[in-house]
Amino acid sequence: MAAKKLVNLYDVMDYCRISNPDSRESDILDRLIENCSSQIVTALSRDIYLQTYTSEYYNIDRDTSSIFLKQYPVSSTPAVTVTENGTALVEGTSFKLDYARGELFRTSGITELLFASGIQVLAVTYRAGYSMADIPEALKQACTELAYFKLKNRDGGALEEITFEGSRGGTGTKRAKMKKGLPENVYYMIEDHMDSRVKIS
Repeated sequence: MAAKKLVNLYDVMDYCRISNPDSRESDILDRLIENCSSQIVTALSRDIYLQTYTSEYYNIDRDTSSIFLKQYPVSSTPAVTVTENGTALVEGTSFKLDYARGELFRTSGITELLFASGIQVLAVTYRAGYSMADIPEALKQACTELAYFKLKNRDGGALEEITFEGSRGGTGTKRAKMKKGLPENVYYMIEDHMDSRVKIS
């Protein structure tokens, strides 16, 4: 299976002002984009690419009326299926779902209830993530700028110790500011897309 990339080769070439690269340079840049895409997805602590999750089990604590699915945003097609202790729940009747956030609520009509508690009480099958066409622009730009940063500094040693060109079009140099293994500007681009929701097992 081909590696997934947040941006395409030609957009990064344009941003980096690279024209007419030979095949070796194109291969290097393509691998760099794969590496940067993987690094950003890892930093997000979630799998952003659209796919189906089948019979994903959840442990439920006592007095729990809602849980967060492990991935989001959730697609409305195909329909989400939920079972509680082997009994199928019905959307709109016995559960409701915030598709954007992936938050699942136990209900009876419009009244919120508590889930049954225990180990692997819930099993959920759903489709979640972004299609390649719907990946947020902030993530695409972050990947592009990370690739640009690494390309400019590929011979510079440890990224935390080098100086590099300022933002595109700038004339000065400055020390790279890093945050959790990423250039600071890249980190702040993706911060709003990191999974900061309450985690459950």
